[in-house]
Amino acid sequence: QNRPLTIPYYTSGATAQSETQWQAEFLNTPLIAYEVPKHAGKAGNSFSFLTINTPKVGLMALKKAEDSNYYIVRVNELFGKEAKGVSIGFPGRVIDAYEVDGQEKKIGSADFKNGSLNFDMTRFLIRSFAVRFANPVNSLSKPMQAAVELPYNEDGISFDTKRSDGNIINGMTIPAELIPEEVVSEDILFKIGSRTDGQNNMLATNGQKIKLPAGDYNKLYILAAATEDTRGNVKIGTQVYPINFQSWTGYVGQHYNRVLTSDNLGVVSMINAFTKRDNIAWYASHRHTPEANDAYQYCYLFKYEISLPKGTRSVILPASNKIKIFAITAANNKCEDVMPLQPLYDDFKNDKPMQLRTQEMEK
Repeated sequence: QNRPLTIPYYTSGATAQSETQWQAEFLNTPLIAYEVPKHAGKAGNSFSFLTINTPKVGLMALKKAEDSNYYIVRVNELFGKEAKGVSIGFPGRVIDAYEVDGQEKKIGSADFKNGSLNFDMTRFLIRSFAVRFANPVNSLSKPMQAAVELPYNEDGISFDTKRSDGNIINGMTIPAELIPEEVVSEDILFKIGSRTDGQNNMLATNGQKIKLPAGDYNKLYILAAATEDTRGNVKIGTQVYPINFQSWTGYVGQHYNRVLTSDNLGVVSMINAFTKRDNIAWYASHRHTPEANDAYQYCYLFKYEISLPKGTRSVILPASNKIKIFAITAANNKCEDVMPLQPLYDDFKNDKPMQLRTQEMEK
């Protein structure tokens, strides 16, 4: 039977008293558990990037500023009432702050007495602030690392002035204007090969043996992609490390997508939803063809990690020229591995292929 849906009506007072917005937040973004190796816990028993002294105000964003060493904090009033004496605390002491607009341009001053951010909110207001912190007493050092020398044998990068220079596949290349000389991903630095016309800057793998730099390294990081999703084995001694190298271009995920007829009036088929999960270290908004900039055809380089047995001095790369390596870095990374105990997003692995309703009716 069809019954009307009854939606309970809450006054602003009841909503505020029951903290409905927060209950919805807990439902939509539940806590996620992670597993880490046992350690002493330098940050103490608890740690928070940000704390707000009242449930009347919610956090919309905490991010690095686009053009400075400040951080952007964006908050909103939740219950439709004034919120006086709001105070936001951080792990570090605030030494400067000012109010900004949506373009992160300064529009006013801000109170940051006692090292916190302090302000008032009117009903339904959104406010944004830029804050700068004092240098931490104990700074974390970046991992000791060294670039691995590679015998580049192909050119996969081209400038706008000569897009025909190089070829990853079918004459397509990575835009030299967008890729920097050094790609940094989670404190791991990759040195990119020469972007000069006619110079090789990627390594098509064919089982090469690569010597590692001298030093005590426990991790090997590979900056790579493939002409198509390809499985390859990296060998260290007798140990084989299988890696699924992801395609350098194309979509990394999508929901169910309709394929329309030429007149856009009918649906021919459904493309199933998917997500790809390799760690993106760098991406560009377009790729090069010899004729033009291929707009909105994204290209990517991915970071792959291998744990190195103690005393490793060389590795053998996969025997597939579909795999293109742009840089390798050896590092002594003391940061512990962190493993989420539940999916961070839908991987669609258990979904059944979606069929068109007309097809189902015909069956």
